[in-house]
Amino acid sequence: MRKAPLEARYDVLLFEDQPAGDIVYGWAAEQMPAAYAGGLGSSGVQAVRRFVEAGGRVIAIGEATDFAVEAFDLGIESTVADLAPEPESAITGGMPAQTAAWYWESSRAFETSRDGVRVVARYGMHDPLLSGWALGLEHIAGKPALVEVPVGRGSVVLFGFPPNYRGQTIATWPLLFNAMRYRRAAMEDG
Repeated sequence: MRKAPLEARYDVLLFEDQPAGDIVYGWAAEQMPAAYAGGLGSSGVQAVRRFVEAGGRVIAIGEATDFAVEAFDLGIESTVADLAPEPESAITGGMPAQTAAWYWESSRAFETSRDGVRVVARYGMHDPLLSGWALGLEHIAGKPALVEVPVGRGSVVLFGFPPNYRGQTIATWPLLFNAMRYRRAAMEDG
């Protein structure tokens, strides 16, 4: 990813739930075989930016949304970033108006201030908890859970929840698959 023009080979890049620093810096050579050491580095981050600006799509899940927000200066904040762990869009095509999403300690809820941000899905307004227990529901109730941000001729999609958490999120897998169906031409055609 650090060397090749990504836009010539890919339409979509998916960053799974992991800390932004791990994406950029990766593992040290002392911790991992040399071939797998390191992260994107600044050249890789720039390659990802060029990829999106040229019409590609980046999808980020959970903690990886921090990487995308920073790399693209999206003007989006997580409403739960500092808390201790205690739909009409092509992305929502074929989905019911409401569905359950798995939310856990690395999940996000967003605040948007940038023009052009499309809120694709929100957490439930009054009591978003369907089962189990949770602290701090007031920080996510009604907040954006899935957003799409135009960048250049492409877009960045931020999943605040893991749509692919094990086999348990069959209800939200279609959101990830729909986001991955993106083709550069779709953005160019409007």
